[in-house]
Amino acid sequence: MSADGQSGRTEGSTFPLWLLEPDASTTAVFDRSLMKDWKLGVQNGTEFGLAMSVLLREVDHWSGGDVLLPVGFPVLRLALPAKRFAPDFFDFGRYHFCSARFREALAQREGVAVQYAPVELVCGHKAARAQDYRLLRILVSESPLDMQQSICRVEEIVNVVTGRRRSYLRSLNRIVAAEGFVPKSEIFRIEEAPTNVLVTDALAERLLQAGCTGMDFQDPTVHRSGMFVERIRTAGGGIREESVGF
Repeated sequence: MSADGQSGRTEGSTFPLWLLEPDASTTAVFDRSLMKDWKLGVQNGTEFGLAMSVLLREVDHWSGGDVLLPVGFPVLRLALPAKRFAPDFFDFGRYHFCSARFREALAQREGVAVQYAPVELVCGHKAARAQDYRLLRILVSESPLDMQQSICRVEEIVNVVTGRRRSYLRSLNRIVAAEGFVPKSEIFRIEEAPTNVLVTDALAERLLQAGCTGMDFQDPTVHRSGMFVERIRTAGGGIREESVGF
């Protein structure tokens, strides 16, 4: 049960937020396929990564959000299993992929809150081709954390090009938003820990009601270390619990 028993409102925050993660079953299916065929997944990650490094230097990007990819940027080539694998949302490494249904339910301003970069699906089941996958890039970042209640390790990193310094959070095991925090966007990365994506309760509900698959909305205030009970939002504002590490 969530802190308020129904809406998913997180402890320490006046605004309900959820951690967007790929669900465990979808990840397990993809991982088993990768063990059988190492050619699956992103096929041109090195090319894409090198182009990204050049772009980040050119635009002096120093934000926790993703940088907007320009027209003509290299397109990710994605190979999916021949057997039916067609979730609306899934991860591969640091990349998020989403379907047309997911994008419609997300209902965010493209080029402002998010970017849906094209993807070349080089192989996959016909159900996967029907999903019209795009690379989901989250352009917005915010600093919502109550550092007294959140559990993490703070480090300082330096931009090797500009010499600028910023805080970076590692081992972020518990996320608590500061009292009174209200996000500017329904979906955003944590500025100091950009691998963590938070969404509002309203956005989580839209995606669940649309029947989107492949993602979980986890209670960020859970202390994820050792053995713990995960709290996951369900459609209609309910919560299901899953034991982890037991």
